[in-house]
Amino acid sequence: MTGVRFISTGIATEDFLTKVFKAQKVDVKYQEKRVMKLNEEIDLVVKPDYVFPDFVLETKYPFSIVKEGTIPDRYNYQLECEYFAFQKPVYLGVFSTPFAINFIPYKPSPRRWNNIQKTLKTFHEEVKKLEKERNKPKGLLI
Repeated sequence: MTGVRFISTGIATEDFLTKVFKAQKVDVKYQEKRVMKLNEEIDLVVKPDYVFPDFVLETKYPFSIVKEGTIPDRYNYQLECEYFAFQKPVYLGVFSTPFAINFIPYKPSPRRWNNIQKTLKTFHEEVKKLEKERNKPKGLLI
């Protein structure tokens, strides 16, 4: 239940911000989807919270401590994918109470991007192997 409460708080805060943007007629797209083809078999779908004309904003409401101006490692891979999908500066928007957003710029890393692609391709190959094993004809039982 604790996890559900944490997630619900983040959803509610993001919903409020979306309503503020709409009321203020801000030029922003909410959860715009991009599909990046990593190879013939793998499509990576990226859907950040907010896409502005000049930057991308991914929001989080962390309940663990976030060091001022530092992006926690757990968010870097998502932000990296958003950077490569949209080719715009990416910011982590950290919500706090009372309502505030701290914008932290994300610094892209070609090395991280290569690791993401390698990991996804390796995972895909492992899934294909497992599927092939599962569908292999079984010996006859007499």
